[in-house]
Amino acid sequence: MSISFFLIFTIIVVFIYQWGYRKNLKLSQHWAKDLEAVFQPKEKQYKWLGGVLGFIAEYQVPGFKSIKAVLRLRPRHSLLYIPFALLTGYKDKLQILFYLSRNTNQEFHLLKKGQHIEEEKRFKIKDINIYGREFLLLYEKELPLTTINLFSHRQLCLLRHLALIKKQNVLFLEFHFCPAENQEVIKAVQNLFLTFT
Repeated sequence: MSISFFLIFTIIVVFIYQWGYRKNLKLSQHWAKDLEAVFQPKEKQYKWLGGVLGFIAEYQVPGFKSIKAVLRLRPRHSLLYIPFALLTGYKDKLQILFYLSRNTNQEFHLLKKGQHIEEEKRFKIKDINIYGREFLLLYEKELPLTTINLFSHRQLCLLRHLALIKKQNVLFLEFHFCPAENQEVIKAVQNLFLTFT
């Protein structure tokens, strides 16, 4: 009985590993293709994270010093990770940093309610409700409502952090999402990219 249990368990582990490995590899390839379609980079460089856990990409794009994308995928190939993912609701993550070629004279952060950043005290803070979603808006001079209005209701549900950071001259974007929501995220990235091009 113990041998048959061990055999069945081994088959399950191998199956989940193969399925998760292929799924993450396919997602990484799709994301790389979609981001390149949006940015049309002159040069690109990828560093793979743990084989199939995502990538760090750097794109050379006209109008920007550079654009950096960090994709972190759930370890779908790990059987031990499944209970943790179910308990925490962990999702795939995409962070994009647009290194602007022109200097910015303002700074703001739009955070999903419950998140915080360092140096919050130097900002004006406003609780805002957009499409029924609660956000914390930190800003210096004026409300960046034009930038926020670029996002649809569905995209704002996936947004965790949007920021224009004066010191690094960077526009930062972070989404948490499931594979079925990939196209909503790519549309949001495209809208922001076209606005700042």
